[in-house]
Amino acid sequence: QHAYAVVVQRGIDVVVIFRGPDGQKIVELDTPSDDAGPEPISVLAEVAGTYVLEVTSLNKSARPGHYGVKLEALRTATPQDKSYFKAQKSFTEAKPLRNQRTRESYRKALEKYQEALSIWQTLNDTQMKAYTLTEMALIYGDIGEYQKGLDAFAQGRPLYTALGDWKSAASMDTNTAWIYNELGEYQKALDLYLKVEGTHPAKD
Repeated sequence: QHAYAVVVQRGIDVVVIFRGPDGQKIVELDTPSDDAGPEPISVLAEVAGTYVLEVTSLNKSARPGHYGVKLEALRTATPQDKSYFKAQKSFTEAKPLRNQRTRESYRKALEKYQEALSIWQTLNDTQMKAYTLTEMALIYGDIGEYQKGLDAFAQGRPLYTALGDWKSAASMDTNTAWIYNELGEYQKALDLYLKVEGTHPAKD
């Protein structure tokens, strides 16, 4: 059996976990969507029993927020479902590698994200393609491969625009501006910062 759920964050950044009948974690998902937007999660149930969807926050001092949960699919697993779960596995395995913050772990994380991205492209999953490109771009920035970071941000931004996710699109602009600043291209950085500022309502 395959289950696919979407947790929509509303003012709080959550981590989503599927646990099996034995209480063990099967998959843990935390996308770069911050405190807004969807956290789509999939699980393949290989044994019968009760599976638990757990929603929590890594930030114990986070301000109260809300979230919604919708079970989008519950069915016998299709080949596409199995491919999705495989991509999700690569995606979720990449973050712990990135958090080790070594040259080797960054490279392994990029390999995992690339594996996931190839499958998302086959499945034409715009949301997860955008999330994966964001994570890859941030790693490229961390290791100083700035042109690759710019390329990944440039590929990811129009995906967020197509999804109507203007907050994430603006975040891509901000991170792109940071890379331009690191490259010494200060005017390009300033233009992007001003563009992002212009998308926000004036403050009193």
